[in-house]
Amino acid sequence: MNNCYYEALGISPSADIEAIRAAYRSLAQRFHPDKNPDFNAATATMQKLNEAYRVLSNPVKRKIYDDSRRRERHFDPDNFASEPVQTGEEHTWIWPDVRRRPIWTECVFMAIYGLLFYVPYAVFGYCYRLFV
Repeated sequence: MNNCYYEALGISPSADIEAIRAAYRSLAQRFHPDKNPDFNAATATMQKLNEAYRVLSNPVKRKIYDDSRRRERHFDPDNFASEPVQTGEEHTWIWPDVRRRPIWTECVFMAIYGLLFYVPYAVFGYCYRLFV
């Protein structure tokens, strides 16, 4: 399982508290170490599920988590694929391609525009007034 709590529980980021609770309960029953004594990673899996549920079930912790994911990977819960994509054994969520134009590109564009259009026009006007 990944570090993404939404992937760990197999839910979308727009899921409400009832969907989180239902996903956690079904996965807890499925991966509980007492029910799976032969599964060596059951304890680690259950710890990840518990951590994911603890964070996502608390609205304050969930907001902090979502904000950190946004800063980390341009995560946007409103622009998230609602269905997982099957890749191998685990479900993988589709991250949207978020492209934000940085402010410096606008500054460079305005500087070039100024050099190409305003400066020659000003120089031409100044020279025209000198000779007329």
